[in-house]
Parts: sequence; C-alpha cells; structure tokens
Amino acid sequence: MDLKEKVVDFLKEYLSLNKEKIYNSLEIPPDPKFGDISFPCFELAKKEKVNPGHYSKHLREKIVIPDNSIFGRIESAGPYLNFFVNYTKFIPKLLKEINKNPAYGRGKAKKQKILLEYISPNPLKDLHAGHLRQAAVGGTLARILDFAGFSVIPVLYYNDSGTHIAKTLWAYEKFHKGEEKNISNKGAWLGKIYSEAHKKSKDNKKVQQEIRKIHLALENKNKKYINLKKKLYLWSTQYFEKFYRDVNAKFDKIYYDSDFVDEGKKIVKKLEKTKYLYYENNTPVLDLTEFNLPKTLLLKSDGTALYLTKDLAMAFQRIKEFNADKMVYMTGSEQKLNFQQLFKALEILKFKNSENLFHIPVELVYDKHGKRFSSREGNAEAYSKIIEDARKAAEKRISNPEISEKEKPEYADKIARGALLYFMNKVSYKKSINLDLEKALSFEGQTGPYLQYSYVRARKITKKAKSKPSPKYLTKLDTQAELNLIRKIYFFPDIVEKAAESYQPHLLAEYAFDLASLFSKFYELCPVSSVAESLSSARLYLVQVYIRVIERCLNLLGIPVVEKM
Repeated sequence: MDLKEKVVDFLKEYLSLNKEKIYNSLEIPPDPKFGDISFPCFELAKKEKVNPGHYSKHLREKIVIPDNSIFGRIESAGPYLNFFVNYTKFIPKLLKEINKNPAYGRGKAKKQKILLEYISPNPLKDLHAGHLRQAAVGGTLARILDFAGFSVIPVLYYNDSGTHIAKTLWAYEKFHKGEEKNISNKGAWLGKIYSEAHKKSKDNKKVQQEIRKIHLALENKNKKYINLKKKLYLWSTQYFEKFYRDVNAKFDKIYYDSDFVDEGKKIVKKLEKTKYLYYENNTPVLDLTEFNLPKTLLLKSDGTALYLTKDLAMAFQRIKEFNADKMVYMTGSEQKLNFQQLFKALEILKFKNSENLFHIPVELVYDKHGKRFSSREGNAEAYSKIIEDARKAAEKRISNPEISEKEKPEYADKIARGALLYFMNKVSYKKSINLDLEKALSFEGQTGPYLQYSYVRARKITKKAKSKPSPKYLTKLDTQAELNLIRKIYFFPDIVEKAAESYQPHLLAEYAFDLASLFSKFYELCPVSSVAESLSSARLYLVQVYIRVIERCLNLLGIPVVEKM
C-alpha cells in the first residue's frame, strides 16, 4: 500500500498539477506530530503570488474528507498540508500486505543500468581501514540499488601495472626472495614489503632508477618480471578474495589496468587532434585550465602509462561491453581531482553519456585518536589486524550460555563483521570517521551488534509465545509504541528508494537503528505473553512483520544474521 499514491488520489481533484508532479513533491515528516505525509505548498503559492501558509490554509478549507478515507485528518501547518493516517483502517491492510510479501520494499524494475566500481585495492599492497569502508559503503549501495529495482553491474578494478608493482617486485627480489615459505598470510606480507620499498626509494635516486627499469620492463612484457608479478599477484588476490567474502562484496567483472596500456596510448594520439593536448619535453600534457582544472600528464617521460591514460581506455571498453546508462566510481576522497580530469577528458573525446559519469569520494578513516593512516609509510591499520582484533573482542563479549565454546568463534566472527560493516556505513561517506573497535562492538547504541541483538530478541519472542500470530485482532494495536513502530515499518520502501536515488547508504543504516530502537520501546511497553490472547496474537503478528523488515535491513547492509547472542 502506497500512502503517497493515496495522497495523490486525494489532491488531484483540488490541484492543477499532474499525478507525477504531486507524487514527487510529497515528503515524509521527520516527526509523527506533523503527520504521516506532507505536501509542501511553496511552488504553487509562488505561482499564485500568495504566502505559502495562506495557500496551505486555503487548500485545506476546500478539502472534504470522505467517511471511508484512510486519512483521519488533514491539517494546514504553515506552508505544509499534513495528512494523518487513520490507523484503525490502515494497520490491518498494511501488516497483512507485508506479511504476505517476502520482498516488501523492493522497488519496481527500472530501465536504468548502473555500472558501479568500488573497493579496487592495489595488488601487492595491503588492505587497510579505507578499503574496509569502501567495501561496506560500496557493497551496501550495490545491494540497495538492486533492491530498489535498478540493473546493477558491480565491477572491480585492479591497478596491476602501476609503480607500486615495480616497487614491490624490486624489494622482494632484492631482500625477501624465498622467505614466503614461512609466511602464512602472504598477501599482508607483500604489503609490508611494499612499504619497505617505498621508504628505501623515497630519497634514493639509484633505487628509483632501478624501480623505473622494472616498471618499463613490465610494460614491455619482459618474461622474467611478468612471471614474478604473476607469482606475487596470486598471493595478493587470494588474500583479497578472503576479504571480499568477509565483507560480502560481489562483482560481475574484474578489470586489470595492464590490459589498457596500449589502448590508452592510442587515446593519447586521438587527443593530439584536439586543442587540449600539447607536448613538453616529448611528454604529452592535457591542458584542462579552460575548465578550471590543472594540467596533467598522460604519459611519463620514459613513455610508461599513467592512471588517467588507462582509465580513459577502460571507460570506453566498459560502455562498449555493458552500455550502462550511468557509470559510478567509488574511491577514496583523495582522488577527487583525478576523476574530475578523467570525466572532462572523456567529454572532450565525446564519450557516450559523459554527463552520467559519477564519482563517490569516500572520506578517510583515521585511528580512534584522529591520526591518519598511510600504507606507504607502513602505519596503516591492516584489515587482517582489524578483523582479528574485532573477533577476539567479540568473543570476550559473548556470555550467552546457549552458545557453546565450540560455537563461539563462529558467532564472534559474525558479530565482528557485522560491527565493522555497520560502523563504516552509519555515517555519510562525505564525512571522515575515527575507527574505534570498542564503540563498534558495543551491544548498545548505534551499532551492528545492537541490530543483530534486536533481531535475536524478536525471534525469541515468537519462539517462546504461547499464542499464534494472527491478523484477526490487528485493530487492537493502538498504543503509541505500537503505532510508532508500524509507521516506521511502513516507510521502509521510501528509505530504500531515497538511499538508492541519492547514493547514500547511510540513510538505510540510520533507518535500521531507528527501527530497532522503536522495537526496543515496543518490547519494553507492550508485553506479548502476559496479555489477553487476542492482543497477544496481534502483537505477535507485528513482531513477525518487524522480523521480516529488520532482517532485510541486515541483508542489505551486509550484516550476518545470528540466531543467538
């Protein structure tokens, strides 16, 4: 049941706007005291050249509410017309509809196809807190977009031909060859080798020259270094794949930037025909100052390709392969300028749908004291340590005697992963966050374990109840705690749609916490077992509906569902 459509059907008789215009202008008030749906009168008042408050009041005076209306009252409040639902009529229809529909909240299929690139760690480097945040936000966004009805193509990009590869190969060959026999987590170990190489090469021109030779050898398909790269690359990707399983990240396609070196250089030749490319000391420079963007190199002085060069070629390949309506790139916020330059270069090259290229710049993750991590300097908090510390801490917090010692590691793993994924998702990607495991793992407050526990508590109610859930007496659900919970459940589809349309998965994370908080209030004030059977069966029916929606929230956020805590 779509309340917005009911409002549209109501207002269309009084307004000259078409249905779509009315529907799109409707808002959900932040507080129930302002109604369930609001219609803002600003635009119409401006057209009529009257005060929005006067317009709202005049509109209300014209409206007659039929006896069979789902709306109990309609009020003018300043520039808004607020619609209040008659819950006695609304509740049975809504809860029955949700209970019958396992896919409640799923949006109608949309024609738009969205290609989403996210995480994209660099092989031969370690995974850190920033990758964890991008995995949490990107994975949740992919699932929300899909659930909202979009056709989503999640893809992964590996920069397997950048300077960092040459640095790691140099240090491995020079100092660590053969040591891998005694290393269990070779992927994380390679990250330490990369940091070592970066430090040794920082102010050493001789080392820098040796690394440049390896980089050039790789681009020239030197067998020795290609084979060495393949060997180390396998260790790295095995480590990454375990991480993807941990964070519930899935991809339809993996791209390797080494596949786009030659095509990228051809695109440089195409740009020569425009006024934006010139050569300086035989090096191609793309001049974007006309667009208030700085100049940028397209090739290094030794002829090796840069990120931008390969990204240009990759974009053309992707549009050819998937013909996506939108291409969305999610990376760290430090790459904002790179994508502004990439999108402008593609526009110059008359790239199809260049106006539908979108960059999601995810802000940084700092340590709990606000200090910045750096993988180059080797002080980034490695994902392998973050998850291990979280699992140990989660296991210590498990005190339920129903969970055996044998089961504890499994439950600790699910709680730890849920805690981290929610912590990374609960704040807008536009804001930086400080990683604090103690806060993330708390069973109270806005955390993943709080949501998991809410689900467990609801399931326990249904298992222990003597009555059976029934829709027969749903009109008995009339306390404020019950109405607030039902209202929140109803607006789940709107949150999904809003989070998808705005690319802001934190809206769902916030909604899930608000929903669980309202359920906690319901649990506190509305007993299920110690009341008349008719009321008990109605409350059980509501609990059953709550379970369906909170479980869907957990699934979309990538948080594992647990049956005991």
